[in-house]
Amino acid sequence: MIQKYAVKQLLVLFLVAGMMVTSVSANPTKNPETPPIFENPQLTNATFIQEISEPPTLPQRYVPKTSMVQQIQPLGGPKLMERVDPTSPSPQVDDPLIHPMVGSGINIPIQNMINGLPEGMITIDMAYDAVMGWVEPEQLVQVTYGSEGYGSAVSDGIGFFWTPIWHNTDGHQVGIDCGTALSISVEGAPQTTLTPYCFSDTHVVVLEDVIRGTLSGAGEGLLINASLGEFSPYVGSLPPAQGATTSSGTTDSAGFFEINMFLNLGAESVAALDFVQSGVNIRDYVIPQEVFMVHQMNSIQGFTSAGQLVIATVYVGGGPDVRWSGEMQATWPLGYYSFSTELMSYGDLVTVELSGGPTLSTTVASLGNFIFDDQANTLFGQAEEGAYIRAGLWQWQGESHFYSLQIDIADSSGFSIVFSPEDLKAYDDVLVSVSDPEGNQTQILSGAAYVGVQQDGLSNMDCVGGRLNAPYAPISVSLDKGGDGSVDYVRETGFVSDAGNNLEFCFLIRHPNYEWGPINIDPGDIATLFNGTDWSESVEVISFDWGYDTITDTISGQGFPDGEMEVNPIQYYYDRYPLYGTATYMDDIASGDFSASFSNFDVRDGQTVELTHHSTIGNGNTYYTWGAPSLSYFELLLHHNTVAGRVKIADDLVTVSLYENESATIPLVTTTQDNEADPYQFWIDDFGGFTLEPGMRVAVSSASGWNAQMIVPVFNYSVDLDTNEINGVGPQGMLYLEAWREDQTLSLSIPTDNSSAVYLQTDYYGYDLRQGDTVSLTYVAPDGNRARLEWRFGDLYKLGHWLNDGRQDWMWGEAVAGSNITISIDGSEPIQAYFEDPNCPTCWGIHEAQDINPGSSISVFVDPDYSVTYFVPNPLTSIADSVANTVTGQIGGRVENWVQVNTWWDGAQYQLNTATDGTFILESTPEMTIDVPQGGEGHIYFNDFVNDVLVDMNQHYRTTDLLMNVNYDHDWIEGNYPPGYEVVLTVTESDGETVKATTTVTTFEIPGWGGQTGFSTNVEGVVWDPPERPDIQPGDWVFGEVTVGGTTYYAEVQLGEFVGELSAETDSYTGKLSGPSLDPEVPVPVQCHPWGAPEGTPMKDTSVLPDGISEFTCDWTGEWDVQPVQEIAVLYQDPGGHWVFSVPVAYTDELILNIQYDHDWIDGTYEAGHEIFLSVFDSFGVEKAHITLISGYIDGWGSNTGFSTNMEGATWQLNHPDIQPGDTIYGEVDGGTFTAEVIIGTVTADLDLDGDQLSGFVDAEWLPQGEEIKVVCEIWDMNAPPSQEDWVFPTGEDPYLCDWTGVDYDLNEASNLMVAYHESAGHHIIGEFRYPAPRLRIEKWLEGGEPGEGGNVTFNIQYRNEGNANAVNAIITDTFVQGLTYISDTSGLPKTEVGNQVIWQLGNLPPGDWVNFYVFAHVEETAGNEIINTAVISSDGFDSGNPEDRTRTSSGTVIANNTHVNVGKGTWTWLPAPGQNYVYNINVCNNGPTGSTELTLTETLPGVVTLVDWWGREAGWSEVSFTGNILTLKYPSIPGGTCREVFIKVNLDPNAQPNDELVNVVNISAGNDNPDEQDNESWLHHNVGSPFTDLSVSLAWHWGVLTPGGQYRFGIHFYNDGNIPVEGPIPLVLTLPPGVHFGGWSYWDWASYIGQPLVDGNTVTWLVDDLDPGYYGTIEVFANIDPSVAPGTELIQTVVFTPLTGEENIDNNTASLTETVFEHGPNLRISKWGDWHGHGEGHNAWYQLQLENVGDAPMLNVEVTDYYPMQMSLDGEVNVGFGEWWQWQDFPSEHRFTVLLQRMEPGWSVGINYNVVIPGSDPIPQGQVFLNYSTVEGELADTYPDDNGALYLLGSGSDMFVEKTLLTGEFHPGAEITYLLKFGNAQPGHAWWWNMVGNAILTDTLPAGMTFVSAQLHWDDDQPEWSDFPPVIDGQTLTWQTWPIGTGNWNEIRLTVRIPDDVQDGEELTNQLVITSDQPAVDLDPFSENNTSACTGIVEVVTRNLYLPLILK
Repeated sequence: MIQKYAVKQLLVLFLVAGMMVTSVSANPTKNPETPPIFENPQLTNATFIQEISEPPTLPQRYVPKTSMVQQIQPLGGPKLMERVDPTSPSPQVDDPLIHPMVGSGINIPIQNMINGLPEGMITIDMAYDAVMGWVEPEQLVQVTYGSEGYGSAVSDGIGFFWTPIWHNTDGHQVGIDCGTALSISVEGAPQTTLTPYCFSDTHVVVLEDVIRGTLSGAGEGLLINASLGEFSPYVGSLPPAQGATTSSGTTDSAGFFEINMFLNLGAESVAALDFVQSGVNIRDYVIPQEVFMVHQMNSIQGFTSAGQLVIATVYVGGGPDVRWSGEMQATWPLGYYSFSTELMSYGDLVTVELSGGPTLSTTVASLGNFIFDDQANTLFGQAEEGAYIRAGLWQWQGESHFYSLQIDIADSSGFSIVFSPEDLKAYDDVLVSVSDPEGNQTQILSGAAYVGVQQDGLSNMDCVGGRLNAPYAPISVSLDKGGDGSVDYVRETGFVSDAGNNLEFCFLIRHPNYEWGPINIDPGDIATLFNGTDWSESVEVISFDWGYDTITDTISGQGFPDGEMEVNPIQYYYDRYPLYGTATYMDDIASGDFSASFSNFDVRDGQTVELTHHSTIGNGNTYYTWGAPSLSYFELLLHHNTVAGRVKIADDLVTVSLYENESATIPLVTTTQDNEADPYQFWIDDFGGFTLEPGMRVAVSSASGWNAQMIVPVFNYSVDLDTNEINGVGPQGMLYLEAWREDQTLSLSIPTDNSSAVYLQTDYYGYDLRQGDTVSLTYVAPDGNRARLEWRFGDLYKLGHWLNDGRQDWMWGEAVAGSNITISIDGSEPIQAYFEDPNCPTCWGIHEAQDINPGSSISVFVDPDYSVTYFVPNPLTSIADSVANTVTGQIGGRVENWVQVNTWWDGAQYQLNTATDGTFILESTPEMTIDVPQGGEGHIYFNDFVNDVLVDMNQHYRTTDLLMNVNYDHDWIEGNYPPGYEVVLTVTESDGETVKATTTVTTFEIPGWGGQTGFSTNVEGVVWDPPERPDIQPGDWVFGEVTVGGTTYYAEVQLGEFVGELSAETDSYTGKLSGPSLDPEVPVPVQCHPWGAPEGTPMKDTSVLPDGISEFTCDWTGEWDVQPVQEIAVLYQDPGGHWVFSVPVAYTDELILNIQYDHDWIDGTYEAGHEIFLSVFDSFGVEKAHITLISGYIDGWGSNTGFSTNMEGATWQLNHPDIQPGDTIYGEVDGGTFTAEVIIGTVTADLDLDGDQLSGFVDAEWLPQGEEIKVVCEIWDMNAPPSQEDWVFPTGEDPYLCDWTGVDYDLNEASNLMVAYHESAGHHIIGEFRYPAPRLRIEKWLEGGEPGEGGNVTFNIQYRNEGNANAVNAIITDTFVQGLTYISDTSGLPKTEVGNQVIWQLGNLPPGDWVNFYVFAHVEETAGNEIINTAVISSDGFDSGNPEDRTRTSSGTVIANNTHVNVGKGTWTWLPAPGQNYVYNINVCNNGPTGSTELTLTETLPGVVTLVDWWGREAGWSEVSFTGNILTLKYPSIPGGTCREVFIKVNLDPNAQPNDELVNVVNISAGNDNPDEQDNESWLHHNVGSPFTDLSVSLAWHWGVLTPGGQYRFGIHFYNDGNIPVEGPIPLVLTLPPGVHFGGWSYWDWASYIGQPLVDGNTVTWLVDDLDPGYYGTIEVFANIDPSVAPGTELIQTVVFTPLTGEENIDNNTASLTETVFEHGPNLRISKWGDWHGHGEGHNAWYQLQLENVGDAPMLNVEVTDYYPMQMSLDGEVNVGFGEWWQWQDFPSEHRFTVLLQRMEPGWSVGINYNVVIPGSDPIPQGQVFLNYSTVEGELADTYPDDNGALYLLGSGSDMFVEKTLLTGEFHPGAEITYLLKFGNAQPGHAWWWNMVGNAILTDTLPAGMTFVSAQLHWDDDQPEWSDFPPVIDGQTLTWQTWPIGTGNWNEIRLTVRIPDDVQDGEELTNQLVITSDQPAVDLDPFSENNTSACTGIVEVVTRNLYLPLILK
């Protein structure tokens, strides 16, 4: 019973009082509590302790929000009705919970048992200063106390009343003293006047078992009765009840008396003394004299004079070491004191010093080891031999409370007690004590073991209590739900029983870490209490069927098991109303029924009833509604114009009728409109416009039959803040007046005077009225119903502050609702406050964090004319130190005053006192241990009043240790830390040494963290080294370090791994944890955070052994319906305090799609290894594209698997679809196991940036129009706020609204908004919306080579607007920072030059493609120094892009000049026709690495042409002059390693004649060119031709996938090779192979317009428009292979450029391209080519490799190996054109390098190029062959490895070649045939050093009998302009001696011969051509195989003159 009475007596202590004051205690006490949640930071002194029903929550990442600031109710009963928290010692009267009530003038004895008062009489209680007793029901009783006081009360339904005595004029309670007359007037009866006699020197004499004293003034023979009260360790003694032990005595003539109690008295014995004077009973209390008690081995208790200082000390053994010490003042009115000490041991010396009196002492006696047998009514225990043992027992029978005492003398075996005639019950409390010779006693309250269950029908506070069978045993409880024999819940509480086997607390059924519970206990459950080893006791939970009758004062019930029913009605209404007392009735249950009829207690409306069923073996079931009345009642809330209350039966319909006056019979209004959702409460406030006015009658009734009524009383009061006065008027009798604020409450029952008025002077009670205080006046009618008027007064109620590191300080407060409040900090502009909390109309806050510093001046203004100014204390510091285990600080100006230190790591509060300089320190003491963990944080709190306004100050603190949160699934690291520090983070492999990446981040206010500061790699601007964010994996190490004040703090964590499953079916996550650095035998904390769950969904706390075997579960059953693809965060805390995150997802077999139709992607979460097929159809059902994916891990998805059309290897077939609203997405899994079909609806959005809102519509007519769908608005940016949701009908007319008002985010132009609607099947359709804004980007790089000393450089600048709005007044600013001087540019833009800057004005730049131009500058620096150039693009207004994208810097190191410019010349038309235009092309190259200075080009045109136009392929060319036929151009600089091209269009004189020679020469010069090179001039010789037409066409492979279902691209290149224009349209006809379909096309180059093609099956036709001579064009064709095409099929595509009329050469009008279809899978192929560079005279060359994947699957880990020639070395880096990860490595000793590519996706093509050099300066020997070979391989099998290698050869020396082919004629006897002999030097033209030195000799050997006819020579073209060129003939040998052939040059000879007449049919005639040099020792040819060419023909003798020669080469 102890825990039951503990709660009840504490409750009564608060609520029975007519006056209550609570205040802040400055004692250094520790009160465990939930760590403060930032939403409610105004936590002050938590002066109550409870076992909370929700788990402690970690501090969140956001600061106080005004919406969470709650009005704190005054302290009182309801809060204590909650369970006491087992983590705290039980409350003692010296706790801050109780101590402030000392001297408060309580009006009525605590837990007054009314039936313990003399019946039918009025009693004056001299101790509690009250007049009480019985009169007729509802009679007015008035009391006059001398000339200064009065009392007044109206009796209740049984005639009981009570009243305090109130001062007539001074507004406070008056004590009743002896010698002052009292007059008592009862309505309708004569007045009684008396002057009470007084007791003096009266005590309980413990050693003599008597009460002895003097009653002054009584005279002889006055009978005095003494009644013993029950001892309570919490309040000392309870007033005596009916049945109490009594005795009496009479006074002698001097008033002396002695009462023998005939009972062994002890130090706990307190008695009430009653005597009758003038017909009135006078009562006072007597206490034991100068003795004390050692109670339960852990407390010291006793009685002395009220207010006396008591000092208690416990010594170890007999001393001198002090075990514990403390002091307090004895409480009013009985002088009770009680200390909670450390656990004492037998033999300890205890002293109690009574200030001004004696010092008492005792030695703790040996007592304990009790064995109770409630069946045998016995007690056995241990005590010192000879000890005198007292065992006292209180028991209820009916309404009587009987006391019995048993005595024994301990022997060597202990002591034995037999309780007789009492029947010992298991639940009985027995006080066992042993006294020393002075009467001081050691005592233990104990009893038999039992279990009890507490049921609360209105909350989740059900609990299990009882008593164990042994002291100091571990306490555990369990619950078997449903009583089926299986234990469903077990709680090991972590606590032990006390010395008396008691539990002290009633324990909730919950997990120790709140992973589950509290669990409600229901009838039929089995609750068990056990000690974990050898004892347990169980009880079945029963239901309670009971009722009450207020007329007969009866409470009864039925249907109960055998046993007893203890009935406790309590006059408890609410925490603001008076308590008249309580009563107890113990009734035996007969046939399942009980009935408790109270003779002296008024059962009335609004009472709480506690029912306890005791089974036949003593176990208990208790029914009690904590914090709420059990019996129906109502209350007139006049300030709300409301009738509110409670009903006993849930959902009992309440009717309220309002009548005009008391006698009216027709109601003004009747209503049942209840606005309260709680089924046990009602709130009725709609009276049709009527107001509750005085005199009206209010009638209330319920459907169950309850009814009551009240006349609306006259109520009024006023408050004077300056004088601390409250005046009020109300009904006659007694009114309950309260004034309260969150840290202090004043509650008094005040009698009305003759004018029905009350008056209170609050400062008399130490209560100063302040701004924001609430005052209420309450009248309680005799039937228990009541009326109340309440008002909060003042202008500004409260000011709160939360001070953090950095600019993240917050203010909030309370004021008159809706008032205009502004704040100024240090004279700042006014900061507007806002009232935005719907649950607290008076609460205000601010929207933005502020910068508040120590010493800051803060002014708060409340319109119209109130303001307050105050200063933040300076200094103001709080510092936690995890090494010293301290929290220290200083509060300037706070001298010897309290400060509260809140430690979040253990949820505790510590109240300290500051020193004279404001400093404080929290550190370990012998009584408590302070262990500050790494990263430990908390806050300090203190307050003060400024101009009567409460000012709360909270300051956050944290240790300087570095703690990290690591998410290995999302690859981020973050943590809280003060701002302004650099944190270095490093991620390594599991070896702790191999670095993956490192970064340095600066701590700052992280966006989205609500103003908190710290570091995060998940924000913009974080740069990793290497640049890519590391892929953090389990097993990796993460290291961190930060330096603060010269001290470096290090952190490290090796990441463990979670393996588990989040189930959408069971709404739970079950997993395991393993970690290489975690001790597998030590549990680690684990949390599960329900990301994305509805608000209020709890996170789960648990723990698990990190052994990879043990499982843990986070279960949200009944709390959260986990949806498929839902993510949660699972995290554990390693021993160093770091948290490691994983993000599992709830997989489902159903195919659920996320479709983003603005970016054309589709993805979804799915288990790995499944084939996902997706197809997109337009609104007509025509397929746009399809794709096949394999679900698996996706980059950026962490450990989650799924599929995405953006994933590696994802290749759409047909083409990449443009997904649009109205399209249908079809998907299937594994060939159709699960399918999905989704139609894309339309989402619109309208952005309101000022209102932080987004609104729009969803139009999806195929969805049910009458069912709402969810719309989710997300901001896809770094540090985005939470998403917003709404529900709308998909009609296109029902608007959704996403509102971020009040969220710590400002919707702006940069917000990247995604709006998704959710179909019922789970599919998400997503649209993107941005506020129209420009997005500028600039790129800049050095064009080619390196900057050369004295030369010029070329920068390439590209810019664009990627946004969706014009960039207003855009400019580019180019700053030549170092070593450069601006020359010119090619932009054509207006510009301004200012100093070293050039500014180009772009005007209003619209969105569009890239625009680029060149910038030329002169190099001023010398070799070895750096040049720097920075370009910035900007505009007016907002830019939605990243600032980094708008700035580019180019730099380089100057090298020595090494410029080699050369020139080459060609023409588009070699034989131009007279009168026609044609084009010369001039190519200027710089083969050196450094840029040239300004280059001059001089073109000398043939004399017979006229200049038409000229242009440059690249911008920057300018014309210097054109004089005669000489055109002079200039160019600012030719960059190293690049070329520039110029085109000159001329018109040929119409009078020119065919075969006229045209000679053209071009010269170039540059100031820094190498003057020794002979390549600055180029000549071109060609001839005038006759007009002719010649069209040509070719095909070339581009890229693609050559598998069934693949797509590839190839080019059609068409030309006008003739010399006259041709008119269009000209058909260009493409024929695709069978099984291939046309998929699209694109077009570029010089040709004119081409219209859209005509597609007819596999034939595609374009119509080409007019083509000028030499012009050409390119069409790229997209081809799609049918999935049904078999591997191995050849794909032959042909194209025909339709020949024109008169076109002679039509062979080149047709072309074909053949490819092959391969098996599915990856298929790499590689090709290679190269050439000599145009400088280095043969020392320098380059190679190009082209690698592609023509398969349909990715190839991973692709490695290319290139074996470069043995004579060569790499010259510089290898360049790889690859946008993904790659690396290369050179192996120079092996003359090879490798390139590793992370992957090659289908269709990807990668170019690799590099330079080589032959070391040294010696000339390169001619005739050498340089072999280069490349291979490629990947991780997977290649479907066609034959093309995985490529070979290319280069040679030194002139490469002479000949080609001999049959031109015309047939091999018939006697016929003439013509051969074409082509000869030349195959080395490239720029490699002039390979020119032939000697003359080329051509030798042609004719077959026997074949004779020479003629020979003509043609210069460098195959056109029909020839000249005779006869050979030297020697027999059958023909010899031509030509000339030295230059590189790249060739010639042709047309040779005609005659076949002999006598040749035979089938005879072979072979003709062989050979080329040699007449200086063979010099002209060594590296490739001699092309020096010979033969042509063989087979003679055919054909009758009928038909000849068909067969030509062989």
